[in-house]
Amino acid sequence: MSEIAIKSNDKVALNNPIKISYSKGQAFKACERKFRYQHLEIHAVDPKKPGLMPKNLAPALALGSHGHAIMEHAMKELQPKDFPYSQDDCILAANNAIVWGMQQPRGSRTPEIMKQIMHFLANSFPVMGWRIIAVEQEYMLPIGKDPVSGRDIVYPFTVDLVIELAGSIYIVDYKFAADDYSQDRIDIEPQIPGYIGAMRALGIKVVAGFYVFLRTRKMNDIEAQVVTKPCRPNDVRIQQSFKEHLMTTGKIIKVQNDPEWEPTRNAGPNCNYCDFKKVCAIELRGEDASLMKQIDFLPNDYGYEEL
Repeated sequence: MSEIAIKSNDKVALNNPIKISYSKGQAFKACERKFRYQHLEIHAVDPKKPGLMPKNLAPALALGSHGHAIMEHAMKELQPKDFPYSQDDCILAANNAIVWGMQQPRGSRTPEIMKQIMHFLANSFPVMGWRIIAVEQEYMLPIGKDPVSGRDIVYPFTVDLVIELAGSIYIVDYKFAADDYSQDRIDIEPQIPGYIGAMRALGIKVVAGFYVFLRTRKMNDIEAQVVTKPCRPNDVRIQQSFKEHLMTTGKIIKVQNDPEWEPTRNAGPNCNYCDFKKVCAIELRGEDASLMKQIDFLPNDYGYEEL
């Protein structure tokens, strides 16, 4: 067995870094008003953490976060076990993680995803040849300096799972959603290619990635409900994904340095599912939503941003 170890690079000396994550960049591109609420708005309770987090997350987002937490619990239990992992160890880790999940604040939603998690860990994972290297590991890639403040700009990212397969390193991303991705969507999605590029820039020789879809749609066929698909972007795709993020980062830095910036609203069908739709509607009428922001939202807990 090769001895591959992946460690966080949190020891890198950085000057009060500005952290522009993948999700932050995607939020900016999707809707500037939502981006401002989600990542820049200051909550009265904790002014050091920019961004508002709804007390009641949208159902799909809440289920996805809960599913990721359960998978993290299971994989951390499995990681120190002897490799190759036995089916008994995988089943035990799944059972313990599911029981743990039921005891969490969103535990009532566990039954919606526990069949999928159990199937993946009990039937798929033991025969995939994946050796766990890192679980929910956070990395930070320095990408420049803010010309106004002099602060370092970094690309922070957390990888759901880093694995060794046949002597090579791969990354894994879980998706808890109604449907899996078509091959066309896998080819254009920027997240895994961007993470691969960032890890290579940090000296970690990642070959490719995998999506593990644990579909939330009610289905009779468990094999169709739990699907693993590879993502093998070439160097051009990896470079393009990272170039896109750098361009978005530049735009975000620019608006964050502009006290007069007024975000535009990207109105569309997704507004119906936005956690900030009521606040947005009130402010677009020219009314004050300060009280709603204090009552219905918490200070940012997205994990990366802090002033």
